[in-house]
Order: sequence, then C-alpha cells, then structure tokens
Amino acid sequence: MIGELVWDARREVLAIVTGRLGRYWWLRPLGGGREWNAGPDEVRSLPAPGTYGKEPATAPALPVAEDALACRLGTTTREDIAHYTRLLREQAEALLGAGVPEETADMARALLDSPPSREEPAFAAYAHMQDLARLLRHHLRREGEASTARCEAARCEAARCEAARCEAARSEAARCEAAS
Repeated sequence: MIGELVWDARREVLAIVTGRLGRYWWLRPLGGGREWNAGPDEVRSLPAPGTYGKEPATAPALPVAEDALACRLGTTTREDIAHYTRLLREQAEALLGAGVPEETADMARALLDSPPSREEPAFAAYAHMQDLARLLRHHLRREGEASTARCEAARCEAARCEAARCEAARSEAARCEAAS
C-alpha cells in the first residue's frame, strides 16, 4: 500500500500513501506538501486505471480536477500531465454521455477534439490539462449547486405536505370532538 494512490474520504483529496503508524496511514498530497494521517475507514483505494469513466459513482471527478489545477508547470512532469489529462478526458467523455447543457457540451467536445501532440511543448499539454480541469470543476460545481437547490425544494415541499397533513388531522379531530 505504501506508494499507492488513494482517496482520503475525510479531506476529499487524492493522496499518496507514504507510511503507516499503528492503524493510521500517512498521506501526502499529489502535488507535494505536508503529510497528514488518516484512519483506515477514511482511506479508499482507487479503481483500476481506465475504469474512471465506467464507474462514475467511484470516480472522484472534482478532486481529480482540483488536483490537476494544483499542479505547477515547473514542478510537474510530462508523465504526470499525461496521467491527469487521461483521467480528465475520461471524466469529460462521461460528462458528455450524461447529457449536459449544450454550451458545456460544445466546450468539452472542442477540448476533446484538440489534444496536443507529443511533439508540442510541455506548456501546451499543461494548458490543455488545466482547461479540461477548469471545465469539469465549473460544471460539477454548478451541478452541485443545482442538486442542493433541488434537495432544498424537496425538503420545503415535504415540510408543506406534513404541515397540511397535520392541519387536516387537527381539523378532523376538532370536527369529531364537536360532533360528540
């Protein structure tokens, strides 16, 4: 497990396992930085490579986008850029299959149809990766806000229905009491 890429469910970030102490795992963020420890119930193994688009429920799309955006050109290798770009492309393709607004679909198609070649400078690959990550993050945040709004509306509707049921029950009880 040491050296493995994992998902920290508590912090909601991708990390690399750097060690173990007792039952706790020591993790470090992908882009480097300060280590932290996480309990065994907080650390999740990632799906096998190439399965991100096939199992959207286990794919941490927003953290992948955030981690890609945290990469810096001077300290990120071309292989890391290619790795993140592959993950982001799989997420963008899954996004297109899920039925997104036309504007988002057009931007995703444009990015997917114009990947930089291996001969282009690292900056072109880096910029492409960053564009994909920004598009995904923007869409996922908008979806999250819309989902929160839908949940809030459903809660309000449930509360209104409950209040109406309670009022009907009180009215019925008052009618029965008046009749007796």
